[in-house]
Amino acid sequence: MSGKKWYNLIKNMLAKTNYDNPPLTRLIESLLEQGFSEGASDIYFEPNTNQMDVSYRIDGDLNNILTLPAKTGIDLISQIKNLSQNGRLELNTPKNKIIFSVCLIYTNFGEKIIMRPDNQREVGLEKISLSLDLLKLIEKNIKESPGMILVAGPAGSGKTTLLYKILELLDSPHINISTIEDRIKHPLENINQSRLNPKIGYTAAVALRSLLRQDPNIIMADEINNEEAMKVALQNSAKGRAFLSGLRSSGDVVNIISDLIKTGMPPELISSAINLIITQRLVRRPCGDCLEKYNPDAEEKEMLNQIIKNNISSQMPFMEKLSFYRGRGCGKCHGTGYRGQTSLYETTKMSPELIESVQKNDGQKKIAELIKDGLNKASRGETTLAEIFRLAKE
Repeated sequence: MSGKKWYNLIKNMLAKTNYDNPPLTRLIESLLEQGFSEGASDIYFEPNTNQMDVSYRIDGDLNNILTLPAKTGIDLISQIKNLSQNGRLELNTPKNKIIFSVCLIYTNFGEKIIMRPDNQREVGLEKISLSLDLLKLIEKNIKESPGMILVAGPAGSGKTTLLYKILELLDSPHINISTIEDRIKHPLENINQSRLNPKIGYTAAVALRSLLRQDPNIIMADEINNEEAMKVALQNSAKGRAFLSGLRSSGDVVNIISDLIKTGMPPELISSAINLIITQRLVRRPCGDCLEKYNPDAEEKEMLNQIIKNNISSQMPFMEKLSFYRGRGCGKCHGTGYRGQTSLYETTKMSPELIESVQKNDGQKKIAELIKDGLNKASRGETTLAEIFRLAKE
């Protein structure tokens, strides 16, 4: 969307705001409400040399929507800080009560703020869909062979949302579930959620040890990012504790295992503690309002054949005969052809053979299942070939 169109949208929003509020407050409310309605996962207020840039991150892409004079930008940041309490800002609109988390950092051009609407995560939790096979695999690993299920992916790939969804599906009056979270992004009924607070020494490792003494049936940690906590989690998973954990990683399964070994985790502990690794990526959905079916051109067919050959061998020869979908671009998607995101999953069962293969440096990169899941979803109109081509280049 062009800057002019964004400006007109914000202008229209301003006309609807409460005129009793100061102008800067009205501008902030308009920017936040418009960002929420557009499905922005992050709203950026970034100072630059002589200006302040306001951007929305929508479906993973950053869109600059407004540029303000530097002085106005400084006043805007100051007003956001005044409106915030304990790192949160509450916005009441006619349709929604929206809670934003507020993160401030200092740059060489001044204070920068990133705001995230927590309500958007609730929407994501409701819309996430897991295949029946994946659900059965997760339930089987939890019930029959307790240990760790590791959900890995880059930042913003939906790891925590998937972990929440799994907990929601496993929740039962007969099961005690407890979580350890950096920030509680989505309150869950009947589940004990604990927020970390490193300032008072309540770190992931301390929280884990305290929680283990309470003997819950299932423990979830949204992200384990230090060696001590990972070792405690692995040691207890190896003893039969059901454990769900997120791990930030942009690599494949081979990279994930290699990184764990490099951080000092014994290979035999990894093998005995981890049952299943779920690798996840987010891809964009084509816009449902301008969706069209089409046949790939010669260049796309060549790229498709190359991806299948490099990643999937001859397991999907029928793919080149299929039609795919894309968005033409319309007002609803602001001309991008995309609106919303969906997840791609790949599951790997841990085994001593896999560990041995990684240690010998002959473990093949394993993104075949991610690509296959993506191609299947692209053939159903849930994503596009362009998104799969982007994934294959990672």
